[in-house]
Amino acid sequence: MNYRYRVVVPARGTGTRVEYEVALSRPGLQLRHRRQLRHDDNFSAMLARSGAFDESRTDLDLRTGTPLGALAVDASVRRWVREGPASTELGAGVSLAPPAVGRATPFVAMHWNRSRSDGITADALAGTAGVAWAIASTLSANAGLEIFRWNQNGAVQRFVSGNAGAVWSVGATAVSLRFDLHQRSFVTRNVEARASAQLVRHF
Repeated sequence: MNYRYRVVVPARGTGTRVEYEVALSRPGLQLRHRRQLRHDDNFSAMLARSGAFDESRTDLDLRTGTPLGALAVDASVRRWVREGPASTELGAGVSLAPPAVGRATPFVAMHWNRSRSDGITADALAGTAGVAWAIASTLSANAGLEIFRWNQNGAVQRFVSGNAGAVWSVGATAVSLRFDLHQRSFVTRNVEARASAQLVRHF
């Protein structure tokens, strides 16, 4: 465990800044909290607003092994105040890397975020999943899926993307094929499909 604390007084004008930070670390776990309080007349004159500012942030990082695979969890809380109601931002994420099944290695992750400021509330949710498959020493394949949802005061945007590909390598030559499909929904729905092929020769 460690901590840091300091008080800073500007060289000119009047003002004070107070900062502190506390951290707790254990194998696979880290917790951090920091806060800053500031009042600087020079700062306020430059921005034509009050120099009073209060910000705090707390972060949690967890890494551990489970029967389902390597698990990572992240969470954060941020709050700041400057002339008016407090603004907040919350975030949480989780990812899992299961052990390989044969020659296939899967993964999955999700993240959520919510922010509130000046009467605007925005929620974001993102997820991704995929698998990489080593079919043979010269042939590999992969597939993935991504989703994203954004909601700002009731206005919702959605995005979905999927892809699949394969790479065949023999000596100095590699051939790759890839197919992508994207769908975006906001007022109207747009769909885009794309296929690509690439030949690479190393000399």
